[in-house]
Formats: sequence, structure tokens, C-alpha cells
Amino acid sequence: MEDSAELGAILSALDVIIKIGWRGSGLIIVEIGSLVAYNWLLNKDRRPWSQQTTSANMERRLACVGEVAFSKANQQGNEMAETLATIGINPRVMFK
Repeated sequence: MEDSAELGAILSALDVIIKIGWRGSGLIIVEIGSLVAYNWLLNKDRRPWSQQTTSANMERRLACVGEVAFSKANQQGNEMAETLATIGINPRVMFK
């Protein structure tokens, strides 16, 4: 569940980046707290069938954004992101 929430948060962030027209403005670094989600993003072969729709949506957005790098966050240093992923933030409320 937390892994799916983290992927959802990344999708929401990519949506914002696309809306503001960031493409080509520089490298975007996405810091990920979940080792499972991190591995899913880096290794397409490890993505479960249950995440196929999310994976396809992620690939489409990544193609629109430009250069993106993923890094694994220090678990102790990313408490706010972990809390938001755990409670499952609603992007419609967050980005009105």
C-alpha cells in the first residue's frame, strides 16, 4: 500500500511539472523512500501486474517531463514524505 501511495505521489508531482512546462529546464531528481517502489521504477521487469496501469501512466508522464533521475532516500531523513505517502494525500485538494 505504501509503495502504491509513493508511486501516486510521484505521478502527482510529474503532473505538476508537466503543467508548469518544466520540460527541458534541467534534470529532475526524484527521491524515493520505498525500496520496492524504487526498484519498480528502475527495473520494468520487476513491476507487478497489479501496477501495470500505474506503470504505463508513469512512463507516459516521464516521456513528457524530460530528464529524470531517481534516488533512494535515507529512511531517517525523509519523514515528511513518508508521512504523506502513508496517509495517501489527495492531489486534487493539494493542487487546487
